[in-house]
Amino acid sequence: MKQYNYIYDTQDAFQNFLQERSIKNEGRNILIQMFTSEHSLEDAVKIAEEITTVLPHAAIIGASTAGEIISGKILEKSTVLSISVFEKTSIELFSASAEDSYKLGLLLSKQIFNAKTKCVITFVDGLQHNGQEYLQGLNAMNYNNAVIAGGMAADMLHFEKTYTICGTKVSRGCAVCVALSGEELEVLQDYNLGWRAVGPIFTITKSDGARVYEINNRPVKDLYKEVLGSFAVENMPASTIEFPLILQDGDMLVARSLLSVSKDGSILYGGNLEEGAEVRFGIGSRTLVNQYNPSEALLESQSLQACFIYSCIARKMFLDKELEKSFKIIENTAPSSGFFTYGEFFFNDQKTKLLNITTTLLFLREKGTVGDTEHHDRTKETIKNQSKTDGALFNLIDYVTTELKEQEKGFKSSKFQLDEFLKALDSVVIISRTDTDGIITYVNERFEEISGYTKEELIGKPHSIVRNPNVEDAVFAKMWETITKGNIWKGEFSNRAKDGSLYYVKSSIIPIHDENSEIIEYMAIREDVTSLVESRKKAEAAEAAQSMFLANMSHEIRTPMNGILGFSELLAKTKLDASQQKYIKAINSSTKILLDIVNDILDSSKITSNKIVFEKLAINPYEEFATTYELLKTTAQEKSINYVSEIDENISKCLLGDATRLRQIKINLLSNAIKFTPKFGEVRFTVSLVTSDAKSQTLLFSVEDSGIGIAKEKLQDIFKPFSQADASTTRKFGGTGLGLSISSDLIKAFGSELKVDSEVGKGSRFYFTMRFDICEDEVTKEVPAADAVCQNDEECNKLHLNVLAAEDYDVNRMLIESIFEKYKNIELSFAVNGKDAIEKLQQNDFDLVLMDINMPVLNGIDATRYIRQKLHRKVPIVALTANALEGDREKFLECGMDEYLSKPIDVEALENILCKYSKTETEMYSRYIDTVLERLKLKLGLSETVSKKLLKTFLESLKEILPELQEALELKDVQKVYETAHKLKGAAGALYIGEIYEIMLKIETAAQQGIIVECEEDMKQVCEYVTVLEKAL
Repeated sequence: MKQYNYIYDTQDAFQNFLQERSIKNEGRNILIQMFTSEHSLEDAVKIAEEITTVLPHAAIIGASTAGEIISGKILEKSTVLSISVFEKTSIELFSASAEDSYKLGLLLSKQIFNAKTKCVITFVDGLQHNGQEYLQGLNAMNYNNAVIAGGMAADMLHFEKTYTICGTKVSRGCAVCVALSGEELEVLQDYNLGWRAVGPIFTITKSDGARVYEINNRPVKDLYKEVLGSFAVENMPASTIEFPLILQDGDMLVARSLLSVSKDGSILYGGNLEEGAEVRFGIGSRTLVNQYNPSEALLESQSLQACFIYSCIARKMFLDKELEKSFKIIENTAPSSGFFTYGEFFFNDQKTKLLNITTTLLFLREKGTVGDTEHHDRTKETIKNQSKTDGALFNLIDYVTTELKEQEKGFKSSKFQLDEFLKALDSVVIISRTDTDGIITYVNERFEEISGYTKEELIGKPHSIVRNPNVEDAVFAKMWETITKGNIWKGEFSNRAKDGSLYYVKSSIIPIHDENSEIIEYMAIREDVTSLVESRKKAEAAEAAQSMFLANMSHEIRTPMNGILGFSELLAKTKLDASQQKYIKAINSSTKILLDIVNDILDSSKITSNKIVFEKLAINPYEEFATTYELLKTTAQEKSINYVSEIDENISKCLLGDATRLRQIKINLLSNAIKFTPKFGEVRFTVSLVTSDAKSQTLLFSVEDSGIGIAKEKLQDIFKPFSQADASTTRKFGGTGLGLSISSDLIKAFGSELKVDSEVGKGSRFYFTMRFDICEDEVTKEVPAADAVCQNDEECNKLHLNVLAAEDYDVNRMLIESIFEKYKNIELSFAVNGKDAIEKLQQNDFDLVLMDINMPVLNGIDATRYIRQKLHRKVPIVALTANALEGDREKFLECGMDEYLSKPIDVEALENILCKYSKTETEMYSRYIDTVLERLKLKLGLSETVSKKLLKTFLESLKEILPELQEALELKDVQKVYETAHKLKGAAGALYIGEIYEIMLKIETAAQQGIIVECEEDMKQVCEYVTVLEKAL
């Protein structure tokens, strides 16, 4: 076997190069690896065709690169040809394409491996494929453990376009392989990681393939900020690529380099990091490089004939000069060439691994053949000596360690340097030092200025001399717990100056160790943030004022709107002529538009101030998406729009998410699509599955229409608040221009992005992806909701309730009264404020309270607290309010309310609540008798058994005497009326049956004065009580 390396120039020059080396044009045993970072895909095709013209039977594979390696040198913007001329080795070339990386590898695996395969060199698109998954598929059929080498195509860190080469075919999204077979072929492989894992162990807690979201349950960027500092985070990935994550993969340490940072804060690494994987940060280690020795197999191979180098781009960025030194050592071992990758492949222990920030080496030789005489053979002893003198094939400079060591020497050389350093910082930061007991040993001038104390007053005193006594002890307990363990503590708190005034500091307290790693003192570095804190307090006060304004504005606007909308809906149900119906429709439409505007402004304000809180509840996506679709179906039908819905059947039946906010987004997008689509157009709503695993699914939501479309230059503005593509659009179609802005902001808050494709006159497509955790199907088993039963009078009469409505606005009281007119068995009472509501609850038993929030004298929240805490009443209380700010619902529930109804009142929602708390006749009777029994127990101390016996006796007496009373009333027998009423009053009073007692007292008092009162309704009521007692007992 002979190996030649060539920097491609022209076809003629290449042909001359071959002729000078007697390489035959008709050779069928030639492998050419083509590495290029200079040329476009089209230029690469042209070069491949020229090579084929000169060597028509050569097998050509290659890849785009981030730099080339040839004869120990590093190049850029070149095309390097690695020409291997075999004598006893067969060569087979393969290529394939597939979207799924594992399937792509598996497809090739089925073709390339057989019993004779010794080695496979493979390259794959570095941007469109996951290298780790590709290797898993490729190794699936590798039953004889053939060595796999190669790497992922790169593009000089542009991250725009990578490609692979197979013959004259240059493609994106593909993989290429060459399989080498032969009894005389020897294949040797080696690698050098050269990174030392340092610091604590961290756990990957949220990831998706090579993308990591959280480490130790914290956003991954926060961890980098803590470990490497703010500067590193601000300059990612350039500042952090030399600090990879190191993890154990079987018997190997593997590095994962940081490739890019997404807007959502997640980080993409050069290889998969599974949830649960334990990692540490890595730094380049001179020691590990110097301790590296070539494997015994390499030392035994005295005549290596070719070496192919596949090295990570990160090494080239930071260690190019040192790499050239090590590559020259390799060049002395065998002719070498290769390229810088987005990930290197290494075969070890019957597995093929994807490595990062590593250099992998593939050595070849054919036994019984002579190598190229242009290169020196190296004997085993020579290599061993070289290993001793140069340490290893790799001699990489440990920049990080060297820098740290230099700093360490500087600090150790003299404490004076530290003092000088502190003086230089005097004008910027507040610095103090204490001994291990917290006694001050040093303060700088800035400390004196802000505290008001002199150095003489401070040194020798406990640091608590400036402590603000109002700061909680737990803060300082946590601080001491942290620093005594040798860790840095960071925090913000207030201190007290000598004159008693407070100042705020952002503090870092650092333990200082001696040579034996014992803590000898603490250094505190503080920044004066007093003005910042005060500004923040002012901003918070302004924000609170804004929130209060929004709440008040919401109440003041919604309250009269509630009346307008409610009465207009009631009026619409009466008999009206055509003109009146037209006017009512206009009132309704205008009021709803105004309500939508108020809601949009409130939502926009909440999102802007980061006050949106998302729920994570179980939802059935099929029901949820179908419900949203159906909500707008009528609107679409009115315009004869072809309204289509498609939901992927592979979506889980139970997902965790915020159904309310998701529905808001979908309704905004669908209503816009319907609004801007002309008659007989089409609106299509689709939900499809993008990715799925055991824990989560990512869904793609798309709303597509054949509407007016949006001009390209206007697309950047449509997500801005109060913006539409054209001012005339607002006049023609209406709307506030907030819907898309709110949807976009909500989707961003969910961690995704709303995107749009549009063409004027043809329509638009709005789409976004969203990730959901999967839950158990049982969680979403449907609980039958209370039906709105009041479709007719008979159904309305099924509801039995005694309702108290606390409402201060007379128009709203009229509206509520009008709504309740159809409920014949619901008794409705009113209170005009919270105090009035409490008094009425003390006098009567109510089944339900509708409680307005903003009322004079006593508001609804304070009234509810009193009812729960002082009266100990468990009556259901429903908030009835125009307030609509985030957190209101939680505030209402916290004070003891059970439900929440927003104004304007949704009649269907109200009916559902009435149905929920309504009692059947049997329940009503049972409830009444329970109340009577409770009174007897409380007043007379009677047991339930005794009380029931007394009630039965009273019932028999009542049934006997009541007809006598009715006859006396009809005959106007005053004396008889008085006697019977007096007798029944006494019996009812003795048993605390107040309802009958009051009626009999009224009849008795009138008869005593010689008057027979009209009491037909009263007697009906007494008869009803008789019926209740009969059925209950």
